Amino acid sequence: MKKPVSAKTVQERTLQAATASVDSTPLTIEDLKKHTPPSPAAGRLSFDFHGVAGHAGGSDRSVVSLLEKAEKSPPAGFKLAPLVFSRISKEQNKEIYREFETIVQPAFLKFLAGNHADDLKKLGICEYGIARMGSGLLPIDKSGRHYDVSVDHVIERAGSGKMGLEKEIDPLMPPGSPPTYKVNHFENFILLPQKIHDFKNAINMLQDTPGRAVGTSTWCFMLLPDERDEKNPRFVHTGGAADDPYTAVLRELTPQDLSSQIFHALNRINATFPAFFSAPEVRAAIDETTQVFAIGHDLPKDRVFSQDFVTYVFEAALNGTAQAETWHKEIKPLVGDLYRSVKTFREQYAETGHARKNVVSGFYKVCGGWRMRTARRLISNLPKGIFPDERAYLRAANHLAQDKLKDIPYTPPRNSGTAGHSPKR
Repeated sequence: MKKPVSAKTVQERTLQAATASVDSTPLTIEDLKKHTPPSPAAGRLSFDFHGVAGHAGGSDRSVVSLLEKAEKSPPAGFKLAPLVFSRISKEQNKEIYREFETIVQPAFLKFLAGNHADDLKKLGICEYGIARMGSGLLPIDKSGRHYDVSVDHVIERAGSGKMGLEKEIDPLMPPGSPPTYKVNHFENFILLPQKIHDFKNAINMLQDTPGRAVGTSTWCFMLLPDERDEKNPRFVHTGGAADDPYTAVLRELTPQDLSSQIFHALNRINATFPAFFSAPEVRAAIDETTQVFAIGHDLPKDRVFSQDFVTYVFEAALNGTAQAETWHKEIKPLVGDLYRSVKTFREQYAETGHARKNVVSGFYKVCGGWRMRTARRLISNLPKGIFPDERAYLRAANHLAQDKLKDIPYTPPRNSGTAGHSPKR
């Protein structure tokens, strides 16, 4: 394994990944004072910046002032450091994100659960949440509350240059995995409390990194993990002092969180299920289950259509095969996550008016779109008695959303990219 990306290694790595000529002398705060005008976003974002960074607000809203404050009091274990930001195209950024969300992030979550469980506990994640991570899912507790954490690309996707264009085998991915974009390698990841992630993103926005021209390589400052090496890779931020404000906190889901979770579950289902259903042992289990209920086998009538019994027959047929673990740890939880998220959003927000109109519109666009139709089609490959309530509810939500979309004016995509689901990072 290479040295994990950190404040100490990032300059060399980003200079090597530069897609255009750039001065090899690192940027300084003094350079910013002299040459960098305030970002157009600085005034708009400064309040949020102060909130996520824990700084007191002030009248000076310049980029330089806020960066200086971040330099003096960053989260424990982090440092404000200069690096080369080599802007890639929006299309390439989307491609990297698709690979990250469907292939790499689930593998990284499993890797953390299997190799860094103690660090996850220090961060504040419970055993149930760690077990979910072991299935490639984001952590929640038994009551369904989510941990306010996310996987961060230390070198951002949007400014990754050659790292976002070139693929290579990641030695930390499961054996037999295909090559992945270098920016999506585990050495470039850290699991962060969302407060730190927001802090980092605010600094990026204040320097207008998303607005930099595609194909350019320019210096900027970012909030980066400081000490990381092969012996202590720090794939998980475990906090500083006992009163460190940057911890993994549990919180109730917001409408935006639920919408994002629905989008994530649909992407995972549509990426994971085809390979599952194409496996011979899964096809055999489906055929065996179908035959059992077609023949009847003298089963009592009240058991023939029992969801539990159909599931029992299918799982018994699948037991002992390579796909049994995939079924229990990925397929079933993903369908459950999608069902609960859609049901919660629809009943608590879409039908009550307790969410902003644009958020509800986004929910209908996702539930009425091709992702939901594809997921429903994939789930329908299972024997009919499995997930009957979930199938019925998702079908109704899909049809309702399609009807609602008829009343929502079409808004052409803006040049700024894919708001909400694939952030410019």
